[in-house]
Formats: sequence, structure tokens, C-alpha cells
Amino acid sequence: MKKGIFYAANTDSETANYEKFNELFINKLSVTPAPIAENTESTVSLSTIEGVYLLSPNRMAEFEFIDMLFGFIWLEQANEQLLIKSLQSADRLLIQVGEHLFRDVNRTQASHVFYWDNENKLFLSDGLKTFKQGSAMTLGLYWVSLIFGLIGLLYIFLVGAIRAIKREKASFDRIKWAFLTYYCFAYQATFLFSNPFYNLVILQRQALP
Repeated sequence: MKKGIFYAANTDSETANYEKFNELFINKLSVTPAPIAENTESTVSLSTIEGVYLLSPNRMAEFEFIDMLFGFIWLEQANEQLLIKSLQSADRLLIQVGEHLFRDVNRTQASHVFYWDNENKLFLSDGLKTFKQGSAMTLGLYWVSLIFGLIGLLYIFLVGAIRAIKREKASFDRIKWAFLTYYCFAYQATFLFSNPFYNLVILQRQALP
């Protein structure tokens, strides 16, 4: 009798060992190890799938901007293979094992797939996350926006503090409201970083109508 087993983990922990479940099933069911998928001739030009990929969709809409800046990956050719680079994890090397299928060198079977949607947009998925091919220029503009925004924030915060201490009322009035807004934001930021991330998300969603 053919049987299938499905399990779901209702969590998004960064440190949980999800592979422990797979190991448990394999050992208890005496699953025969699958042969390692061998390298095949390239059926897709690696140059067409190189570039920047953005998380699509991101897991939480509240952090879409942060995911855009820090959650992207970029692909490069490396001796007829693909190298995945990321700001958040170590580089990963992919070997082509089928049409649009690639295998992480640390896996035995295909672990990544490339596909195109109806609008001919290219996507990469590993079964847990999906990335959409994007523009390096667009990503660069987001980073420029962030940098200039932080510079402006720092300027208003420091200049406002200096003018408030020196009691330069006329010049302080010009940036008073912006300074107070950033001061309140800084106070809330300390609360944000001193509490567990998911507690804050739950509180926010409970506050929504």
C-alpha cells in the first residue's frame, strides 16, 4: 500500500532544526537513500539567470522594505555552476541536475528550481523561499534612499539637540517638530529592540480592527 506523510511546523524560528523531523521519518520508516543526482548538461544559459533576486513574496508585509534591503540574493557563474550570495548567509553552490533544476552541493537531490510566470518574469524557489529576478539599479536606489534618509535623520537629531541645549529658539523652531518626532521614534526603537520580535508582531495585529 502506498502511503504519504505530511507534517507542518507552525513556527518561523531562525534556530530550529527542522531537518530533525526528516531524519526521524527516514530512520523510523527505513527509507532507502536516494542516489545523488548527477550533473547534467546545461539546458538554460546561466548568463540569463544571473543577477539580483528579491524575496517575492516576503513573509510579512510590515517588513517589506527591510526584506528588500537585506533579504535579497544575487547569482553568479562559477565554473559552469551557480553561486548564490547573500548578506545573511554563507555562499551556496548549485549544480544543474535537470531542466531548470539545480542541486545544492550539500544535497543529494534537486533543491532549487527556476521558472517563469505568465508575464515572463523569472523566479527562483527552494521550496521555502521564492525570489523574483530584479534590477540591481532599483535595489541600489533603495540603498541610496536609506543612506540619505539616515544622514538626514542624524543631522536633524544632532543639530536639534545642540540648538535646544544652546537655547537658540529662532533656529530651533525651524526643525522643532522634526526633532521631536525623531526623538519619539528613537524612544520607541529602544522598546522595539528590547522585546522579542514576534511579541511585537502579535501586539500590532491585536491592535488592528
